[in-house]
Amino acid sequence: MISILLIAGCLGPEGGADYQEQWMVLGINSDSSLLDVRFASSNSGMLAGQGHVRLDWVPLQEGNLGYARQALLPDMSVEDSGIQVGPDSLQKDADQWVLKIQSGELDSRIQVENLILEPQSSTTDGWRMDALFAGPMQGVLRAESRSNLIKGYAVGVRAWGNSPPSLQGQTRRSAFVLGEDLAIGIDQRGSQATAFAVIAGQQLDASTAILRKDASGYIMDFQPATDLEVRLMPRRPHRQTNPWDHLYAIERWVAGLRYGHPVHRIRAADAQIRLGDRQLKSRAIISVNDFSQ
Repeated sequence: MISILLIAGCLGPEGGADYQEQWMVLGINSDSSLLDVRFASSNSGMLAGQGHVRLDWVPLQEGNLGYARQALLPDMSVEDSGIQVGPDSLQKDADQWVLKIQSGELDSRIQVENLILEPQSSTTDGWRMDALFAGPMQGVLRAESRSNLIKGYAVGVRAWGNSPPSLQGQTRRSAFVLGEDLAIGIDQRGSQATAFAVIAGQQLDASTAILRKDASGYIMDFQPATDLEVRLMPRRPHRQTNPWDHLYAIERWVAGLRYGHPVHRIRAADAQIRLGDRQLKSRAIISVNDFSQ
């Protein structure tokens, strides 16, 4: 009975007990550092209705920066134009998106332009994924005596509904290729994928895109809708975290018995792009949420 209560939790402000809301921002800086930001809220568990923020700054060398915040329901809001958890927020502002983290330990303001001309989304079995933006990012990230200038490329994805992968022990894989006048991405959960491809100001048909893993890395295949294929070869830097680290220990234990133990991994990659007869190269970022028993 206790296990059922811990997993089902209390009903939140909307949706059922399994309802989750997730906003993800991934970025590649000019110095090869990676930015991994996740906003989330859930109706499950003892922390039902609360909002959570997690930020990881992963440099090429040592010295990872980590930040986390939790906020009660009155201190958070979710709209189509963005999410706010306490003073931290991701909001759409005219033709760009603005990420703000405001605390004594870490402060950041990052602006991201959007190269995606037509919004892309998918809905399957009560779970929706939207590609919000992808394009150049710039700003600053300060933590104590450290100050990092942000100038690179970032992507933002929103996912929400009553059938979250994390409550089904289901793997979610994402890969994004980002560069000058270039934004290609696939966010995939099982057979469901939200994808986009913008090259030189033209948005290509991504309706048949899939992401698959092979011995050397990952392949982003947009055929037959578009003669586009991207091979990703992982490299440094990389980072592994626990996406359930905001839960109480007993909640993690009970959920682990039912779904397995989650692992969130991000890593950089080199991208070899083939568009018809054209060959291009760029940088990429890979994000995987996986479960082990």
